[in-house]
Amino acid sequence: SGTPPPTTIAGRSRPTGREPDSGVRPDNGVRPGDGEPGSTSPPNSGNYRITDPTELFPTGKVGKLRNNVAAIKITKLIASEGRGATPEEQAVIAKFAGWGDLGKIFTPTDTGLSNTEQSLRQELKALLTNEEWKSARGSTLNAHFTSPEIIAAMWRAAKQMGVQGNNVRIGEPGMGLGYFYGLMPDSFQGANLLGIELDTLTGQMSKLLYPDAKVEIGRFQDAQIPDNWMDLWIGNWPFSEVATLEDPRYRKLAPVLHDYFFLKALDTVKPGGIVMGLTSTGTMDKKSSRIRAEIAKTSDLLAAYRLPSGAFQKIAGTTVVIDMLIFRKRLPGEEAATADWMRVLPGATKVNMYWALHPEHVMGEMTVEERGRYGSAETVVKPSENWYSDLQDQIT
Repeated sequence: SGTPPPTTIAGRSRPTGREPDSGVRPDNGVRPGDGEPGSTSPPNSGNYRITDPTELFPTGKVGKLRNNVAAIKITKLIASEGRGATPEEQAVIAKFAGWGDLGKIFTPTDTGLSNTEQSLRQELKALLTNEEWKSARGSTLNAHFTSPEIIAAMWRAAKQMGVQGNNVRIGEPGMGLGYFYGLMPDSFQGANLLGIELDTLTGQMSKLLYPDAKVEIGRFQDAQIPDNWMDLWIGNWPFSEVATLEDPRYRKLAPVLHDYFFLKALDTVKPGGIVMGLTSTGTMDKKSSRIRAEIAKTSDLLAAYRLPSGAFQKIAGTTVVIDMLIFRKRLPGEEAATADWMRVLPGATKVNMYWALHPEHVMGEMTVEERGRYGSAETVVKPSENWYSDLQDQIT
């Protein structure tokens, strides 16, 4: 079957083995677990562990909307009582699925909504402030959460590359609800975790789910993280075709948002560290090599995997093709690896040379089709019968 098996990781635990304070901190000086003033974390609450991912994803948009409303209600209640979440409350919050395929809920009228959707929409409007409503509405284009099967494969790749053990620094920018931390294998449980999430409400939920992590609410562009600090950045980058100009360090490059995430992550990871992100096909396939050349100044592409169309459809409602890119920052004086991934194939169709050299890293049959009103080109990957097993084999 082409459907990947569910990922099951058992247990809940509290990360241990925090490293001694080095005096260098990527935030306001408060470390996770320091008992900072105003913390809502109850003693020994522990980070949430997702034991059965299939429970997170109901069938249909109405089911997602119901789960979202229930999660918001509990989050608001906990905030009003100034406490942390119980394990039972964490289990409800963990079912929040974001707004990635629920854009119709935020239209000005109820036109096109079922009676149930209209009722849930009114309940949602009553729960959210005006700012929270605007933030949720603005996130419908890129708030797509990640399939657990893909997360499991990425953690497996990180372990294969030697990122494990106590005190390693792991970060997830654009963390959403922190599925990567909820599905983190036991071998990483002693890590120091940093999460960054733009949306205020989702960030509050992540703080309740992962009280032992440092969760910052804000833009990755504004996060103050020293260079050469992190051991691993891992996540599903938000996609946007608008140039990111807010960070003066990268303004001349004018990177789109998902490319910016790679640039900043690679500058802030240690030499020898890993950056592993899910991104648009444009990072590899765009004609201009400007961003790829900038990355290649300090880092090597260890591997890339092109996932099939619909790999995220069940949870995120999106059928776009997504690439998993894995970079390693070189050690001082280390020679750069061959960078065939810098070039695209000649001709009108923009496809990176890497996919021609490594067809086994495409999880199915890839074509470029003319679609849309204006005949724009779109990459399509028809999934192979056992694409998830193929991906696991490639990573091994």
